[in-house]
Amino acid sequence: MANDKSNDSFGTNQESVLSAVVSGVIHSSHAKTTSEAEGLVSLGKKIFACKEELQHGEFTNFLHRWRINLPDARKAMRIAHVFGGDTPRAAIAKTDIGKTKLNLLARLDEVTLDLLASGGAYNDHTLDDILRMSARELQRVIQSGEDIICERTLTNKEDISSLPVEDELDKKAGIKQSGQIEENKKQYCRELLKVALRYSDETELNAITKFIEHMIACALADKYNPGLNAASYEVYNKFAISRRAAQ
Repeated sequence: MANDKSNDSFGTNQESVLSAVVSGVIHSSHAKTTSEAEGLVSLGKKIFACKEELQHGEFTNFLHRWRINLPDARKAMRIAHVFGGDTPRAAIAKTDIGKTKLNLLARLDEVTLDLLASGGAYNDHTLDDILRMSARELQRVIQSGEDIICERTLTNKEDISSLPVEDELDKKAGIKQSGQIEENKKQYCRELLKVALRYSDETELNAITKFIEHMIACALADKYNPGLNAASYEVYNKFAISRRAAQ
């Protein structure tokens, strides 16, 4: 009897919510007032809301009842988490990027997405470049970027002891790789600096401060760099001068 009561409760309160998800939100992705990507974000939010309301174990039954694939539901909730908040990256979902490319971009970290949405670049490609390219091209760009990150991670790990004959070669390779990692960090720093400079004529101190913090916290988090610190002050001073001139 207890199970019957639970099912009755499930069929009243949550049934209307579930119906809205299936009949309203899924089809809203095709509405003229919202982009395909925005429809996916909205769907993810609604599915997540249902998941929060349902008791443990009922969510899978709900998806099965409405013929919603579990992996697709997880992707939608992931998209909503990444692009559904009040952040710079939320603007990406409001473009004509489409669901496929939005799913691909969700693989990137949030700082990178915020930077991309604010005029920066990922793997030498801006958001405008990404909007123009195909999903297959974007997949190659992201895969290339992930390979670079993976290579950096591997080079930062402790070296496994090798045969004595290979020691000298390993040392030379390690020095070369270390130099490349440092150059990659400097390039990232320069990219962030370019974005910050674009805001130098604006009166939005929070925006410029945010990018300065990213330069310091993300570009060279593992060691102090006087050049980077000086660059951040240069951006701030340029902004302050422009602001005074405007008054």
